[in-house]
Amino acid sequence: MTSNAVLNRYKEDAITMAPREKIVSMMFNHALKNMGQALEKLETQERGRFGLHISKSQAIVGELLSSLDHEVGGKLSRDLERLYLFVIDRLIDSNLKRQGKGIRESMRVLKTLKEGWDHAITQTA
Repeated sequence: MTSNAVLNRYKEDAITMAPREKIVSMMFNHALKNMGQALEKLETQERGRFGLHISKSQAIVGELLSSLDHEVGGKLSRDLERLYLFVIDRLIDSNLKRQGKGIRESMRVLKTLKEGWDHAITQTA
């Protein structure tokens, strides 16, 4: 087994064994990381890579959106849905216009949500 295969297996195991709360935090981190990389690619005119990182960010936020349970979450779940849809909309707009404004707006929203999520995890631990 190559070192890359071992590393990938380790990463897969870390995700599948992680508690749900940690997975959500990891998803926020990866979405934010991809948004930051999209901004970098925008500056260097790497359009293909820019689109790739935007798409990855959208996919992650889409997963967060689809994981909402409106029966259990009530108003909070509906509010999160609106925020996730806003982020997805801004990412689509940024991708179409090749501009960073929507990405930066999306990053601010997700950073705030991540901070709240991480705070909630530490309070319930």
